[in-house]
Amino acid sequence: MQVVELTLTSATVERSVPLWPDRAAYSSTELEQSLRVLRQLFARRCAHGSILTVNGVPRACGLSAFVHADVLDAGIADPMPLLAKRLLLWETAAPQRSPFLDETDIARGNAREGLHLLIIQAHFDASTGHADILLGTLTRAFYRLHAGYRLVRVVADYVGEVSVGVARAGEFDVIREFPSIAPGLDVPSALVVLTPESGGARSGTIIQTFVYHPPRVLFTAREQELLRCALEGAPDDIVAERLGLTLSSVKARWTRVQQRAMQMVPELFHSVPLPKQAHRRGAQTRHLVLEYVRANPSELTPYLRDVARAGPPLATSLSAAIR
Repeated sequence: MQVVELTLTSATVERSVPLWPDRAAYSSTELEQSLRVLRQLFARRCAHGSILTVNGVPRACGLSAFVHADVLDAGIADPMPLLAKRLLLWETAAPQRSPFLDETDIARGNAREGLHLLIIQAHFDASTGHADILLGTLTRAFYRLHAGYRLVRVVADYVGEVSVGVARAGEFDVIREFPSIAPGLDVPSALVVLTPESGGARSGTIIQTFVYHPPRVLFTAREQELLRCALEGAPDDIVAERLGLTLSSVKARWTRVQQRAMQMVPELFHSVPLPKQAHRRGAQTRHLVLEYVRANPSELTPYLRDVARAGPPLATSLSAAIR
């Protein structure tokens, strides 16, 4: 059996739809509206997700997005099935009062009070006979995609008997279970919550979800783009093509990245010899920067030191908006 993880993007998120356990609860219009919102969130790196294929066939998926804390508070205080769907459609109906965080909100959360994450979809095909492998791989993908974010709460809108069973047996606090997600759709669901306190009380492994170390270098967004491409193994010419830059611009950006890293984490470079050829020294420095970023994923997520507090809470409009 060959299990392959594919990280979703704005261009590929639609590939997850056949795996949604609540797909039947969406009309064709609602599905297209929800996909439009998800594409926008993925394009801004405000949502993350992956699908797993087994021997080339999609068998599992996970999607998540960052949500305003007071929105989730209201959803938990008055729980209803299909919270994720309701928030996606709220975004469509009233984008000026989005329940989802934007890049600045995420940067603020990383720097200050933390981030609240909603698992929008989580499903694996238990009929394959390899449920444990799929669940384990999907869990590791979740950790990887959310490493470097200051998470303080994870809320999941689990749908389907398998997912609800995992929720009961796992690390989450079950807020409420529902026997059906909609009239005529006898599919069970559960609204569940995970916090550092509940996770730490049950398991020593799940607590890694909430481990966070602030960035030291504070690379710019453009420098982070460069580093992500490089971590995927892309050489400079491919990076230039992906980012729409000239090769000389890529090299200039690398110079700034290295200078910033050498200034902020100088101890990282104490072991770097100084060869006579400058290009060899540059290659060694690049390697050290990439190893540092790989070990410190918060260097690739938004972070603001000084920024004004957000506007008024959204919870007052949640009850009406998501019903």
